[in-house]
Amino acid sequence: MEPTNKTLRAALVKAQQDTRCAAKDGKNTHGRYAYSSKEAISWLAKDILQDHGLAFSLRGPVAMSEATETTGGDRARPLHFGHWLGVLTHECGEQEEWPVLWAIDYAQKGMTSEQRICAAQSYAYKNELLVLLNIPRELPGQDIDRMRNLDTGPQEPAKPSPYAQMVKQAGITAANAGDVMAYLQANFELPAKPQQADKSAALMAFDARHGLANLIDAAAEWKARQEVGE
Repeated sequence: MEPTNKTLRAALVKAQQDTRCAAKDGKNTHGRYAYSSKEAISWLAKDILQDHGLAFSLRGPVAMSEATETTGGDRARPLHFGHWLGVLTHECGEQEEWPVLWAIDYAQKGMTSEQRICAAQSYAYKNELLVLLNIPRELPGQDIDRMRNLDTGPQEPAKPSPYAQMVKQAGITAANAGDVMAYLQANFELPAKPQQADKSAALMAFDARHGLANLIDAAAEWKARQEVGE
């Protein structure tokens, strides 16, 4: 029997030969490692696929299903799955489709049902591209443990941020930061009513406009005023 979609499959073989690592543009602060985001993988895959006349899409969900998982102590919890359709198309018109199954976490807080489904589809899409093009997660010869900062050897100390250095030199602490920022805003044309999350940006703006030396002087001036009861 003559194989079908010969052009599409030949193009996919060539595309896999051109595969490479995606940029690690995301950072997991809890596990202290870098990872490739969905966007980075999507852009890489798009470039590789287009170079070989290919396009990939994930259609659906075309169906939903449920199952039950039994954990320790005979405790059961429901599992929800979305069913999508992976579609690979060649510019000559040839096309292949296959089912894609991915779990949907309805227990995740702060999201609507629609947002949970979209999150599951995003993970499924990323995973299908990784598998379809054999995109490696690491470069050959790299020490994965070292890259993920999980090795037990000595670690290079993190470099302090300019903001942290600025705060330390200016004598600004968590206890007085709000008052210092209010003083700086009132006297040095900083953004009005800086919120807690905006303090670093406000201090950087002060540094850019007036210089670090003036920030230190301004903080010292505020401290002196506090000491004399002003």
